[in-house]
Amino acid sequence: IPSSVTEISNGSFEDCSSLSEIIIHSSITEIKFDTFKHCSQLKMISLPSTILKIENNAFFECSSLEEIQFPSSLIEIGENAFFGCSSLIEISIPKTVTVIGDNAFKNCSSLKKVTIPSSYKLKKIGIYKRVEQNRI
Repeated sequence: IPSSVTEISNGSFEDCSSLSEIIIHSSITEIKFDTFKHCSQLKMISLPSTILKIENNAFFECSSLEEIQFPSSLIEIGENAFFGCSSLIEISIPKTVTVIGDNAFKNCSSLKKVTIPSSYKLKKIGIYKRVEQNRI
C-alpha cells in the first residue's frame, strides 16, 4: 500500500482469498473493521510504527497468518481482531497496549506463546465468550 494512502476503509480487502502478503506504510494509523477479514492466504503482514489501533475483526479468520509483529505504538487490539488465525504460533504484546478486546485471539489453535512485558499499561483483557444456543 503506497505511502500516499492515509486511510484503508472498513472491509477494503475482505475476502481477498489470494492475498498472501501486505506491507502498510507509515501514513496509516489504524487497521479498520474487517479490513483483512477472511483473507485465508495472508501469511505475513508488516505493520508500521504508526499503528495505534487494530479494530474489531481486522484479521478475522486469516487462517494462514503465521506471524505478526505488533509495533511499539499500538494501544488497542479490538474484539475478534485475530479470531480464527489458526496458523499464528506466537505473539508479543507491546507494553503500550491498554486494551485487548473480547475474543481477540479466540480459535488461534496453534498459538503456543503469548508474551506480555512486565512493565505494561494493559488495563483490560477481554473475555472469551462462549455462546450456547437455548433449546426450546
